[in-house]
Amino acid sequence: MFGFSKLTDYGLVILAEMAKNPGRRFSAGEASRNTGLPRATVRKVMGILAAAGILGSNRGTGGGYFLSRPPEEITLANLVEAMEGKPALVECATSDQPDCRIALTCAIRSGLQVINRSVIETLDRFNVAQLTETAANGPATTR
Repeated sequence: MFGFSKLTDYGLVILAEMAKNPGRRFSAGEASRNTGLPRATVRKVMGILAAAGILGSNRGTGGGYFLSRPPEEITLANLVEAMEGKPALVECATSDQPDCRIALTCAIRSGLQVINRSVIETLDRFNVAQLTETAANGPATTR
């Protein structure tokens, strides 16, 4: 089954919550209460997203995590890459020198690369703002 990890799913939930108020700062505790996710998990995910530049953070009074750019500019591809690395159906789909003994003679490698690029392009067409709009208004549209 092709899918994302639980942490990536949680990252999306956290970003969607933050996108409702893009100028606000959120503590891990507040994001935990708002999403129903465990505080330790929220802290971990927010740390990963901050390290990837999707979130910014400030310490101290009035500190917390915030979206580093507008939610319309944060794509699902950004999230997936931050949480899991560059999406790849199989290792040879993204590597020029795959660690596979049949890579040079593989009949399906180029086809898998096309599919993989299509998955990445699709993830890149959807942003966090669209997901929050979908929740409120119905099906999303691509940009």
